Amino acid sequence: MKIVLKIGGSVLFPGYAPEENRFYSWANVICTLVRGGHKVFVVTGGGSIAREYINTLRKLGGSSFEGDLLGIQVARLNAFLLLCACKNSCDVKIYPQVIMSVDDVVKFYEIYDLFFAGGFFPGQSTTGVAAEIGEAIRADVILFATNVDGVYTADPHKKSDAKRISRISVDELISIVKSYRAEAGTYQLIDLSALKIIQRAKILAIVYNGNVPKETLKIVGLLEKKNLEELTKYGSIITP
Repeated sequence: MKIVLKIGGSVLFPGYAPEENRFYSWANVICTLVRGGHKVFVVTGGGSIAREYINTLRKLGGSSFEGDLLGIQVARLNAFLLLCACKNSCDVKIYPQVIMSVDDVVKFYEIYDLFFAGGFFPGQSTTGVAAEIGEAIRADVILFATNVDGVYTADPHKKSDAKRISRISVDELISIVKSYRAEAGTYQLIDLSALKIIQRAKILAIVYNGNVPKETLKIVGLLEKKNLEELTKYGSIITP
């Protein structure tokens, strides 16, 4: 399968400092997928470190555009750390640097089996990067590893009555996101522009808890068996 794996910054950095073991845990999972015959395209978020940098930038008078540039750089640093962990964990064909645009993926797709990306350009989230790569390579699935175990009706960290949605169409999710997208700070795992790309490209997507990286292997195994009912125990399915 062609797999886009978006790892949220909050999953890679639950605190404010890199944890070597967490990166190696993800590296082992990623290498196992590639050795299993899958092409894997990893996109990392910026996480709490990016937010702290951007908050400091704002206090220093920086603009939103500059904040986006800073966030892109932090996400790329996270991707580079994970790339290095994979280079030390397995002997697979890894594109040797963090990709800067989707053109790099298209150009070198046939040569390498594993790619890493952070941000691409200002105004685009890293979920948007994952969706863009997914469309370009005609991915079989986009896996969104987050700090929650699926799509909820509200932020489950803040609202105890939030309900988990086992399966939802991308059209339905777009309608939900549109209803609250104008409210600053609202719960939003995947932004509208990313969902629009997933919609037009007709890509299956899974949102799941990435705090236990090896569960990614279970999810991929269930996808291979087309056992989507069992898969909903681990995450939410967003259908094309």
